[in-house]
Amino acid sequence: MHKLKKLRKDVGFSVEELAEYTGLSVSTIRGIENGTSQFRTNIGVAQILADTFDCDVNDIFASEELSHLGRPPLTGKPIGHVTSMLEVSVTKNGQTETFRLFHELEGNACERCHIVMPLTGKCPFCD
Repeated sequence: MHKLKKLRKDVGFSVEELAEYTGLSVSTIRGIENGTSQFRTNIGVAQILADTFDCDVNDIFASEELSHLGRPPLTGKPIGHVTSMLEVSVTKNGQTETFRLFHELEGNACERCHIVMPLTGKCPFCD
């Protein structure tokens, strides 16, 4: 069971109630919980969910589940900036430390699929 589903059930929310509370779509929440989404979860969507449950994004999602690409939260609104996350683990003297680096990206998004456009200006999925 996905951690999001467990948190949602622990507080007594239905999928529809969580969608209404967060402003996210029911299909987004179901896709995350059931692992049926073909895309990784946008970091903005993950942050909304983490804020809802008063926890860290990493308490709900593994880093490989997240992306700065894809549909931003509350799809249909223009993207002003996108946060990219890079996770780096460093081992020194037998101890491993993990660092998360965040970088703000600016750019246009494809009006059809909301993917951040590459420098070519053509969406790799729609053009």
